[in-house]
Amino acid sequence: MSTPKSSGIAIAPPKEPMIGVFSSERITRVGFGATSSKVKEIIYYLVRELEDGDYETQPMNSNWLPIGIKAVIGKEQLLKQYMPEPELYAKNVLPQLSALRKALAWGDKYRQQNNYFSAEMEYTKALNLDEDNIRATFGIGICYIERNELEKAGQVFQKLMAMEATYAAEHKHMFNEFGIALRKGKMYDQAIEYYERAVVLAPDDENLHFNIARAAFHKDDVRKVYRHVSACLKINPAHENALQVKAYLDRKVGRNVSAVLQEAPAEASGISNPEQSVPNQGKRSDSSANPLFSPGAKKGDSGANPYQPAVTLTTRQPQKKK
Repeated sequence: MSTPKSSGIAIAPPKEPMIGVFSSERITRVGFGATSSKVKEIIYYLVRELEDGDYETQPMNSNWLPIGIKAVIGKEQLLKQYMPEPELYAKNVLPQLSALRKALAWGDKYRQQNNYFSAEMEYTKALNLDEDNIRATFGIGICYIERNELEKAGQVFQKLMAMEATYAAEHKHMFNEFGIALRKGKMYDQAIEYYERAVVLAPDDENLHFNIARAAFHKDDVRKVYRHVSACLKINPAHENALQVKAYLDRKVGRNVSAVLQEAPAEASGISNPEQSVPNQGKRSDSSANPLFSPGAKKGDSGANPYQPAVTLTTRQPQKKK
């Protein structure tokens, strides 16, 4: 059997994108008048090479973790204004990144197991490394809500509202989970404010409008429910949950919503206790049952698609004649 001859052309392995630590000097003036002086400050950046040949820079905190706003610069600017610090990446950055990822992973795992105290400890470890870490902030906020520590949850809510990264696409899953937790924790005002801020940034997201309608229903704010259900349907006329809500409210229009909430189960079953199953009076198309609440399971809102809360209508079992 003959051995295939080599063409003599060496095939180079694919080049790995560069990632490392660079430093940059900045001169600032402190003080006033005759007492002022210049101070040299060294700032460290985590630098990643991009596919197009440019470089992404991000400043690092005192724990050697990347934080803050990212910037994209060219190779010429990198070589001119930044100094490579090759030993710092392996020595300082990698161990801290590993510790952060480990704390976040354990925090998420404990939270999924409803072990909220252990989850809080892990998220706190992560926040000690990176005080503005979005994933850890969301996680610890959900822990507080689940433990009914609403004052602490409110502080986390205010922090998230002030952080632009809260609404980044990469955090969409955690964003929605936190909003659901706010509503289930009966923090309706915060849930509405939270989603309304997101609507400003993403006005064409029908599910944000639907989530506002759900929270507004708990506050008997029929105008806001109608407004956001209508906005949801304007964006997506086939949104099944919004169609059910609109049909339900159309049947109740002109009546006092607070009174409707107190009606007997025969007419509006499940509304007075939204965490219980909501019986459907007949066919699914009959929207007299309350479609704004998912029944039973605590995680009923999450489902396969956590960004679109589930609406489940159950059928009343016929009673046997005596």
